[in-house]
Amino acid sequence: MGNRVFRIRPFLMAVCRRGWKKMLVLALLLAFAMGGYKASTLWPQYKGAAAAEAEESENQVQEEAAAEDSDETSDYLNKKKSTADYSQNMKQINEQIANRSEYLNNSLVARIDAYHEGRSVVDLTVSSDAFEAEKSIAVPTDDSSDGGSSVLSAEESRIVDITRAYAQFVRYGIDWTALMEEFDTSEQYLNEIIKVTRDTQVLNRIEIRVIYPTDQGAARILDEIIRQIEEKQAEISEQIEEHTLTFSNRETAYVIDAEIYNYFTGRINDINTLISGRSTFNSTTAALGSSTPVVRKTISGKRVLKSTVKYAVVGFAGGIVLYLLAGVLLLICAGTAVSGEDFNRAYGFRKLAAVPLPETEKLRGITSLFAGEELAYLSSRNRETAYQIAAENIGELSKGMKSLVLAGDQDQAFLQQMAEQLQKELAANGQELSCIAIGDPTSSPAALRRLREADGVVMTANIGASTYGKTDRITEAVDTYKKDVIGSIVIA
Repeated sequence: MGNRVFRIRPFLMAVCRRGWKKMLVLALLLAFAMGGYKASTLWPQYKGAAAAEAEESENQVQEEAAAEDSDETSDYLNKKKSTADYSQNMKQINEQIANRSEYLNNSLVARIDAYHEGRSVVDLTVSSDAFEAEKSIAVPTDDSSDGGSSVLSAEESRIVDITRAYAQFVRYGIDWTALMEEFDTSEQYLNEIIKVTRDTQVLNRIEIRVIYPTDQGAARILDEIIRQIEEKQAEISEQIEEHTLTFSNRETAYVIDAEIYNYFTGRINDINTLISGRSTFNSTTAALGSSTPVVRKTISGKRVLKSTVKYAVVGFAGGIVLYLLAGVLLLICAGTAVSGEDFNRAYGFRKLAAVPLPETEKLRGITSLFAGEELAYLSSRNRETAYQIAAENIGELSKGMKSLVLAGDQDQAFLQQMAEQLQKELAANGQELSCIAIGDPTSSPAALRRLREADGVVMTANIGASTYGKTDRITEAVDTYKKDVIGSIVIA
């Protein structure tokens, strides 16, 4: 079985080379669809904006004129006050929604996948000579529920104070300046991902936990916290008592965190509740009377154009991503060899030659850009020259052999043409070596017989068509008959 090499770039290039025109058509169709959809939803608002503003202005003029001529001036003033209150309340609701949306956009916690949370944890244990000495001579009492005295000694109290000091320092005293710049965030969001827990069983131990979207990021932040704790040790020793620090049980891994899921869901529900409340508040206030302003959805032509273009760009990019994703998945599921270099590396084959197909010789324009890696791997852009190179390498590696077979999953007629071309070049070099095309040796008893009678094997593969599954089957047959593979010829 080949030791498969998976690189995403050859797969992407293979998909683009095969159908970049189809990809462009799909991207344009999605761009028109999404842009058209957005324009159709905004156009009614744009058409009604001018009429709505004119109507609202006229109503306001009539209302003020009626108020001036009416004896109910006080009622009019009350209505104006209600309008101001409404505007203030609506402003506060919108600010709350904006603040929560900004938090979700910037929070490190909000970026964490609850089913793939990066977590780094370490235990910090504080000790001192006096504390250890006291522990060694302590005698538990029979009436204590935890096996010892329930009243802390003076030394135990000092150790608890030291431990509490480190917990407070981690919670409120860490200098986040370097990490804020490194992770492009603020102190508020870094504080959220740190949790300090007192060990209920061991009075001189705390657990420090860091969560982050990646385990490497969590480990990096925990490293910085440990470094600052060690720098803080001298200050706390001077303030309370000389002591030692031990960091243990350090673990960094990806975990599933139900708390994060519940936390994020709660935040989303909070925003939805505010949005729903705004809608209800707006509807209720509108029903109180025509003097209370109703928020109208108005939109400018510039915004219609901007939103339409934005959705069209998203649709275009989405079409490209969708096409590439589908194409790559199809190639991966089929086990298709998309790179001559990766194919030879997977099986450890020597490169005898990389021969261009007739259409590859004529490759020009955009398609040639997507085939850049394979073109660079070709022995020559000229087929005849590439076969001559193959013949030279075969002659060098097949000394002492009289016959070779070409094995691969290509069409038998195609392999026969390859064998005839190689035979011609070998004869031109004065080498008496026969080349026989057998294709898949497991396809017939005759092919297996020729494999058994041959002195060596040349493996072949069509890049973009041959599959690793079929090649595995062929190499297993070659291994069964204990035949040496002198190298490979890949067709691209």
